[in-house]
Amino acid sequence: MEKDLSKTPNPGIIGVRRELCLGCGVCAQACHRGAISFPWGWAEIDQSRCTSCGLCLQVCPQGAIVERVPVSSPALRAEIKELRGRAEDVIARIERLSGVG
Repeated sequence: MEKDLSKTPNPGIIGVRRELCLGCGVCAQACHRGAISFPWGWAEIDQSRCTSCGLCLQVCPQGAIVERVPVSSPALRAEIKELRGRAEDVIARIERLSGVG
């Protein structure tokens, strides 16, 4: 079941991963604010018109539309530390199961 992002307040900034964008226009058709254009063959988002509703995120067949959420340096460091710990735990489990280490 898809989440209805249009009713969820979104603190992020919607952006485009140019290397993934095919310029198909599906995102622009879904945008009710007319915030998406294709001046150079890939999607460009006018942040002054974008409400971050997320509809373009849902319809992009390439996953080229992404949400960029601002985060503080301490919060980012804490997240990285947590992810490192989880990765180390997974590696240790794999090593135990395979008899390595």
